[in-house]
Amino acid sequence: MRAPVGAAMMIGLYRWLALLITILIFAQAVLAGRFLFVDRDAVDIHQAAANALSVLVIVHVALVFVTRTKWSQRVPVLTALLAILVIVQTGLGYAGRDSADVLAIHVPVGVLTFGVASLVTAVAFSEESTIQPTEK
Repeated sequence: MRAPVGAAMMIGLYRWLALLITILIFAQAVLAGRFLFVDRDAVDIHQAAANALSVLVIVHVALVFVTRTKWSQRVPVLTALLAILVIVQTGLGYAGRDSADVLAIHVPVGVLTFGVASLVTAVAFSEESTIQPTEK
């Protein structure tokens, strides 16, 4: 059974938002390299992107529930994990302004965040056969 049209649109939005989040996380790594080695002003763009990502992952979590579909258990769990990692990563970035030790954690957490975002995107686009409308 296919999801209703509204739910199908929300599922599509969830999927494309997952891809956008993954691309933005990759762009964060590019910006970090840029401000470390080329242009210190890129840190402002890196910071703005981190703030935007924090909002996007919260919207992403909300979409899991708004779709009112039966996702497999891994979709909401991975989406919540990604949101937690992005928010922690943003906090580490702000704390890292004053501490090289914090920045030493910020980099590997960023790599982990990109990996989880990639997994969320892959799972989101492969879940089609298991999505069914929930009973009212």
